[in-house]
Amino acid sequence: MLRRIAEIFALLVAIGYLLFSIIELTYRPCETSVCNVVSVKIRDSLMCGILNEDRVLDVLSCNGLNPIGKSWDDIDLDAMENVLVKHPMISSAECFLTADNRVRIKVHSAVPLVRVLSRSGADYMVGSRGEIIEYRGIAVNLPVATGYISRAYASGRLMAVVREIYSSKFWKAQIVQIDVDENGLVSLVPRVGGHIIDIGTADNAGEKLERVMHFYEDGLNVIGWNKYNRLSAAFENQIVCKKK
Repeated sequence: MLRRIAEIFALLVAIGYLLFSIIELTYRPCETSVCNVVSVKIRDSLMCGILNEDRVLDVLSCNGLNPIGKSWDDIDLDAMENVLVKHPMISSAECFLTADNRVRIKVHSAVPLVRVLSRSGADYMVGSRGEIIEYRGIAVNLPVATGYISRAYASGRLMAVVREIYSSKFWKAQIVQIDVDENGLVSLVPRVGGHIIDIGTADNAGEKLERVMHFYEDGLNVIGWNKYNRLSAAFENQIVCKKK
């Protein structure tokens, strides 16, 4: 009985090894084969159209890492990923081989939400995760933040305001500039209306913008949009207006 069990076990091990060998030979590219196709998949790029396949391959080519025409032994996937994620417009990258002599590259593009032009002369963008993006190779239509803005403020409190703006289709289309004064008080410049919106500090920006929206709907739509040159939502539960 024990001998019979041992024979069955040995047979199962042999079958398992055979299946493993078949799968390995089927799906593992031959070490002497050459990469002739690279597939690049970009996520998030539809939001601002920053990255495309040619730009990703150019980054690799400039660093001698474009895999096309190279044997599998000469393709360094780790080095490719490291080079790609160092690019300011790429937030993450994954490179891997497939069984059909192809290298697949998956990248997530950074998504800039605001351009900062600070009083100190700094010029950079801030991405959706609060990352600083210093890159001049693109032109993206973004709201501009000006004034007394440090990098720490840009990644933190400024982004709290920016995210509230982007969460509303109306405010995303309406706000073209954010200005921060030396006391950290924030003013918003709308695209239309001829007025400035003061929201005080960056705290509770969403609630303040909601109050302004109600004033737009119940006030300015009735009395006219050009009556005031400043609206202040800095104080709780009220809107303070200054006539032109």
